[in-house]
Amino acid sequence: MESPPRLRTTLTLPTGSGSHMWTEEDRDLIEQLRSQMSKGPGYNEFLESRNSQLTMREQLTHYTYITKQLEEHTRGGLNVKKMHVMGVFNLPESWADMAQETLQLFSLYGPGGSEFEDRRIIDMMDEVPPVTAKIQASKFLDRLRQLRDQDDY
Repeated sequence: MESPPRLRTTLTLPTGSGSHMWTEEDRDLIEQLRSQMSKGPGYNEFLESRNSQLTMREQLTHYTYITKQLEEHTRGGLNVKKMHVMGVFNLPESWADMAQETLQLFSLYGPGGSEFEDRRIIDMMDEVPPVTAKIQASKFLDRLRQLRDQDDY
């Protein structure tokens, strides 16, 4: 008796605007990336501290790590997209967008900022998040955006 044809399975992970249905090729690529990244510096530290209550200073380290992984693995000529790199960490692409925007604005208004240093940003860096790191990160980014918008006038 013949076995039924194998069904193509998909893995659903969150993204910024709904769900993304991963193809078998996507999953294979994500697993290859995971295998490669897991041997590199910072991977285990990122995973181990991910579910901790992080200060913004620690969160900025995470943002820098993910941004470097994106730059390294999505360079021209490679068939790797942001969604694949973020799939390695089971994070939505919107997380990477927030990380990149935060780092860019932080370089303007954080310690040694190219525009100016904002005392509130510096103070927020070592605060223990009152609820979650995500809420603290949103407040931090909101403050950076306010500074950018004030600076535009």
